[in-house]
Parts: sequence; structure tokens; C-alpha cells
Amino acid sequence: MVTVIFLFSICYATFFTFGLCDAVPLSEIQALTSFKLRLHDPLGALDGWDASTPSAPCDWRGIVCYDNRVRELRLPRLQLSGTISDQLANLSQLRKLSLHSNNLNGSIPPSLSECSLLRAVYLQYNSLSGGLPPSIVNLTNLQVLNVAYNLFSGKIHGDISHSLRYFDISSNAISGEIPANFSIESQLQLINLSYNKFSGEVPASIGQLQKLEYLWLDSNQLYGTLPSAIANCSSLIHLSAEDNALRGLIPATIGSIPKLEVLSLSQNELSGSVPASIFCDVLGNFSSVRMVQLGFNAFTGIAKPPNGAALVFWRS
Repeated sequence: MVTVIFLFSICYATFFTFGLCDAVPLSEIQALTSFKLRLHDPLGALDGWDASTPSAPCDWRGIVCYDNRVRELRLPRLQLSGTISDQLANLSQLRKLSLHSNNLNGSIPPSLSECSLLRAVYLQYNSLSGGLPPSIVNLTNLQVLNVAYNLFSGKIHGDISHSLRYFDISSNAISGEIPANFSIESQLQLINLSYNKFSGEVPASIGQLQKLEYLWLDSNQLYGTLPSAIANCSSLIHLSAEDNALRGLIPATIGSIPKLEVLSLSQNELSGSVPASIFCDVLGNFSSVRMVQLGFNAFTGIAKPPNGAALVFWRS
């Protein structure tokens, strides 16, 4: 009985001193140590990563633990350079990986997909290259994937996870067609594909995205017409597809998107009349759109509203 009480007291004291009782698995400490060894750390941000400390790695800078498992790895804006170790796959309880705004290079290790509980990956503003591993894009719990402002290339292969809410791969060199496997089950709220090398047509399946609020497709090599199905994106606030080779008419149904505030389609090959529905409904009431950018196209004018009312524009 005395022995049991003594052991309980040690565990109790350790818990309130270090927030621990059972040690973090050695495999996780080794994974983080391997990660550190692959990096150049000019600011000495990781100097305190000492595996001999009682609470390692939960008292290390940038590490967040829960139930004695590493849940988050957050080391943004620290001038870290080097490559991302594939040993991070051993952090099986990892929920958040944030290494943005550093000088990391190399590729995203496909083994990172073994962290199947990942919910957020922030790798923007680095010099990462290669293709986006399909197994990462399709992680079933992933909600945020931001790899903007890197050097990624190649095509997007495989399905985009239905759980994704925020998908930003802008300012890379990704090519091929925009994925067309969007479905009504998707949770996507933001898609930013701008400043890449996407070609082909804008897929009509984007109209399945009922929760989509922001869609940026600027500065790619897209052609064809803008699909009328995009009007089915009932939550859309911002639609931008500037600097492409889109042609034909603007679908009049775009004016029926109830929350649309920004429509930016400059520098394309669009033609015909600009639909009056972008500016007002059939009764002459102003639409929700607050900013329209249509310059450098081949429009012939603005169509008259169905009721024959005149459109009036103000300049500030």
C-alpha cells in the first residue's frame, strides 16, 4: 500500500511540474531530432531542443503536446533552411504543421501523409519544389493546405480531400488542368490557384461547391468560356480570373449569386454585352456586387435590364 501511494505521489508531482506522467514516445523525440539535423538554424531558434530534458520534447520551442503526444510543430519566420525530414511521419498524432516564411527547399516528403490526423499544413513562402504529393492533398482530415509562394511544379494528381476548407497553391509553377472532381460534399471555402500555369477550361463541377466563398484563378493559361454552373456557388463572395484567355460571354446567371461582391475578369478575351444582372435584378434593385473589373476585353457594351430601366453609375 505504501509503495502504491509513493508511486502515485511521484506521478502526481511530475504531472503538475511538467504536465506529464508517461513519457512522450522515443520515436517522436527521434523524429524531431532528425528534423533538426536537416536544418540550418542561423538564429539558434532550436538550440533548446535537448532530448535529455525531463519534458522533452513538449518544452521545446515550437512544439505543442497533448496527452504526451506531439500535436503541433510551429516554427514560422525563423530563417530556417534545409529540407523537411521524412521522419516527421513518425509524429502520428500531429494535427498542425506550420513552417511558413522560412528558406526551406527540397520537396514535401510523401511519407508526411502517414500523419493521417493532420488538419492544417502551412508551408507558404519557402523555396520548396517538386510536385504536390497526391497523398497529402487527399488526407481525409486536412482542412487547410497553404503552399503558396514556392517553386512547386507538375500537375495535381488524385482527388482533393472533401474535408479541405482552405486550398492555396498560388504563385508556383503548377500546370495541367484544374481538377474537375469537385462534389457537393466538399467543404471548400477558399481556392487560390492564381499565378501558376494551369491550362484548359474552368470545370463546371466548381458549381458543386456550395460553401465556396473565394475563388482566385488569376494569371494562368485558362481558355474557353466561364461555365454558367458557377452561379450555383451560392456562398461565393469573390470571383477573380484575370489575365487568362477566357472567351465568349459572361454568363448572365453570375448576377444571381446572392452574396457576390467582387467580380474581376480583366485581361481576357471576353466579348458581347456585359449582363445587366451583374448590376441589378429584374426589378432594378442593385445587386450585391460592389466591385467589377472587366477591362482589357472585347465587350460591346452593357445589356439593358429586362424591365428596360436605365443603369446609373456613380464615380467617387
